[in-house]
Amino acid sequence: MSDPAAATTAQVQARFVTKQAKYAVPDVPILVPVNLRRYGLSEIVNHLLRLSPAVPFQFLLRGELLQGSLDDYLQAHPDLSTEDVLEVEYMESMAPPHKVSENTVDDWISDVKINARGLVLVGSYDGYARLYDAACQNVYTVEAHKSSIKSVAWLKPPLWSADGTDHMFVTGAQDCTIMGWKATGPTTADNDTPYKGVPLFECRGHLGSIETLSVNSTRPVMASGSSDGLIKLWSTKVSGTDANEEESSAEGEDDGGYTEHFDVPDAKRRRVAGRRLPLKQALGSLTGHNGCVNAVRFSATDGRYLYSGGYDYALRLWDAENRVNVTTKPGDRVILDLDHSARANLVATGNTDRLIRLWDCRVDAAAIVKLTLASHQAWVPSVRWSATSAYMLASASHDGTLKLWDIRSPTAALYTVDPSRATESEDGSESGPKKKKKLLTVDWVDGVLASGGEEGVLRLTAAKY
Repeated sequence: MSDPAAATTAQVQARFVTKQAKYAVPDVPILVPVNLRRYGLSEIVNHLLRLSPAVPFQFLLRGELLQGSLDDYLQAHPDLSTEDVLEVEYMESMAPPHKVSENTVDDWISDVKINARGLVLVGSYDGYARLYDAACQNVYTVEAHKSSIKSVAWLKPPLWSADGTDHMFVTGAQDCTIMGWKATGPTTADNDTPYKGVPLFECRGHLGSIETLSVNSTRPVMASGSSDGLIKLWSTKVSGTDANEEESSAEGEDDGGYTEHFDVPDAKRRRVAGRRLPLKQALGSLTGHNGCVNAVRFSATDGRYLYSGGYDYALRLWDAENRVNVTTKPGDRVILDLDHSARANLVATGNTDRLIRLWDCRVDAAAIVKLTLASHQAWVPSVRWSATSAYMLASASHDGTLKLWDIRSPTAALYTVDPSRATESEDGSESGPKKKKKLLTVDWVDGVLASGGEEGVLRLTAAKY
């Protein structure tokens, strides 16, 4: 029978390596106790580098994030023993997320999107679209629809003005319509000027609620998914026929093979705020889903392609230009949201069984679902990849929490944040009593998480990797 005391003093040879040159240590194996966890290993690296103040590190063994002790890892990998030399890769740890600011909205928040200039676009169940600045101050509000907004999206930057004052976006609602908007903010020389907004266009064609929107980053096209089971494609070009409307900088650009439809009789154009709006017809429809389409997202690597998911459990990849369903990956749960990572070339889906699934959607991929992330306790209606890392992912759940994941550690979230209590903890645990207010949406841009849901509070959380 082994001696427990001996086990605590067992050692293993470890060779510490890093891709961060400024933190490199001599490439020489050293003996370390097998009971060391991340903190103890971090102390060793800090000692070798003589760092002051100390820098926290994360550790990888065979590409897997170390969650327990070295001994735990050895026990889980029978092909390794204390006789082997372990290659331990380390990198600077992500700082714990912390609350930046918050603001109350009058109803449930259905969707949030952050643009490159730090403005947060919020859609809510009262039919209003709102813009908030980086301090979470409301700078613009418009009654975009008479029914609940389900999805919002920023139009791509070429449609913004050169001086940075114009911000264009779209809203989709339960009234089956999509509306385009322009909000003009103050110049840097006159920061007290209030935002002013005008409607740009209206899109009609769906027979059900607009559940999701995605704007193509390389082409003047957007996609919508609806409870009618259809995906429709729309031009995002802004008509120049209205004398009160400035010509869009996107006019005349390559439409990537899509055909524009602006020729709608004036009789069919309704007036909003005294303006006769262009009524857009869909460029085309993508058919194949059986049931509500909850999520559409253009590929982050090639704007020709579009991913979609919904109530039929299937994740589909479309050639949107040619209206062809390229691949269909069958699933076993409803897909509530999805996002595509250009760096990882993986699609993450939030599902109704509390899991996040990572899909490899290459046609020749052997496995359908590459990985599952398990830690949430309820539906996961929103997922968002980090734009700067192939491994970092954020999720929002009906369990009331945000989670930050390093996908190299699929069994536990890197951090769990209860936004309403501004608390966070490592390894997926939570502090304080569990909150029951559902989170419905999260976005992650430039180290800032924006989130909202049933509580009707927009919260900004710093999460820099």
